[in-house]
Amino acid sequence: MFSVLLFLTIGGCAKTTLESKRPIVQGHRISGVSQQPLQALKHAQKNGYPSIEIDVSLTSDMVLIIHHDYWLSKTSCTQKYEDDSSNQSFIKDHTWEQLNQKTTCPSRILSVEEFLSSDMLSSKVLINLDIKYHPKFTHPKERFIQALLDLTSRHPDRNLMLTTSDRDIVQHLKKTIPVPVLLEYPFFSSTNRDHHNIMIALHAKIKVLFGVVQFVDLVKQSNADGISLPFQIVARRDVQRLNEQEMMIQLFTVNDRTDAQRLCSWPIDILISDLPESMTCFRPLATVPSDGRD
Repeated sequence: MFSVLLFLTIGGCAKTTLESKRPIVQGHRISGVSQQPLQALKHAQKNGYPSIEIDVSLTSDMVLIIHHDYWLSKTSCTQKYEDDSSNQSFIKDHTWEQLNQKTTCPSRILSVEEFLSSDMLSSKVLINLDIKYHPKFTHPKERFIQALLDLTSRHPDRNLMLTTSDRDIVQHLKKTIPVPVLLEYPFFSSTNRDHHNIMIALHAKIKVLFGVVQFVDLVKQSNADGISLPFQIVARRDVQRLNEQEMMIQLFTVNDRTDAQRLCSWPIDILISDLPESMTCFRPLATVPSDGRD
């Protein structure tokens, strides 16, 4: 199971019980510096992050780039979720070169290829590619899938995992890529295209009351290796149930030390944070036992 392989890869431990299972702390958007990825990578390398997350978008020339949003504004790279996106420049409508020429981001927009090829990036680091697909604002999922297939085939030695909100993408990737693929909440499907904030909030409250039974079914239906959930909607009993189904469990985004102290004792696989070093279960890569590889 990928849950066990994840711990073998990071911890080199041949046996992990639920009692001893502790999460790997993953730098969220490389610790909140997603628009300055090289600076963020240096920070992650210096502090020994065992795992990092990068947001992956797709340009018109099929280049996977590191960027969180579906579009860029003309003056900044900040998030914009307004319904009227006429003043934004959509990632899918521009080449990688055009995006770098026409925007005023804090630094040059980096391709995922450049990032994975960097000498600063240890082969031991678990890299989570968070796929920023949306049925309305991005390329069709088929193009994302092909670009990801090409990318992963060029980097077979990288320690990768993929996260997506789309069940169809999960199913296609699982057929062709031998890396863990997690289904992320909220979920897109062929019958549920738009997720408005109020509906997401209501859905989250329902999950708090009734647990993760539906989550388990969705993961099984998509053939995902596990699930990525906001920690606020998950109870410890839910974690136990997911473990019983041998599913990887990733919780996001934990920044409060009190929350971290509680969640670090749970038998989950990955805990995502903007402040990895402040998490009580953070272990720098250098202190993690080696598995004999470089």
